[in-house]
Amino acid sequence: AAGRASEAPLSRSSGGMAEEEDAAAFETLRGCVERGDAAGVSGTLAALPSLDVNRRDVFQSCLIHLAARLGHAQVVGVLLEAGADPLAVDYASLRKTALHWAAQKKHIAVIEVLMKRIELQQAGGDGALSVLCAMPSAGRSWDELLSHQNGFFEGAAGGSAHHSESDQLVVLAITRPQWARENHRHFPAKFRQAVRTLLLISGSSARRRRRESRNSDACEEEDHHRRRHHQEDSLEGRASSFPSVNDDLVEIIASKAAYPLTPWLQDD
Repeated sequence: AAGRASEAPLSRSSGGMAEEEDAAAFETLRGCVERGDAAGVSGTLAALPSLDVNRRDVFQSCLIHLAARLGHAQVVGVLLEAGADPLAVDYASLRKTALHWAAQKKHIAVIEVLMKRIELQQAGGDGALSVLCAMPSAGRSWDELLSHQNGFFEGAAGGSAHHSESDQLVVLAITRPQWARENHRHFPAKFRQAVRTLLLISGSSARRRRRESRNSDACEEEDHHRRRHHQEDSLEGRASSFPSVNDDLVEIIASKAAYPLTPWLQDD
């Protein structure tokens, strides 16, 4: 009997080994998420399709919360494609989604990736407004950000002076108001410069059309004036060689190019 007892298996059960292997694989996946290794995340999920991308840790956080908090937009995109829930809520008391984390940390690229997926999932709703109404409360800062969202775009009398530029960009990324001359100053600096260039081209085209419609005497006077001020604005001078661009076309181009915001925020 003693001999038979000594022959009893000492190894762990196959179920226990499988659980350990699964836990180890998940830790590998989590490490890729923390590092912002989108290729590693994609490769790990492809190699181990049984991994639960919505698995929660002891704090009830999912991988998408981690990626959003750290600002890894590409990783967030990979997780969403793998089935991560963009509306999953962590911490029972704070109840933050990935969007809450991205907004709190001012990660504009992450916000735009999340909003695109959320709006696709809620097709038929009222766009961003339906998304915001469906968001659970996540503390005073989140509630204040959303309750004052209209103040960012009211003009000089609005509440924008009380908010930082990064806060304004967060609200822009979430609500996506259509670009207009009235809210132009809230958009990224590079976008504003691009619109300024288009307006210079438009103004130069308009002046050229006016010159061409005048009689020869008026044209001589205009040419003299142009030569005298030729060096005042080199950009405007170069713009005169562009095809005619009217103001309506400039506004259409600007409104189409305003989003996504992320390309306008990237370093050269």
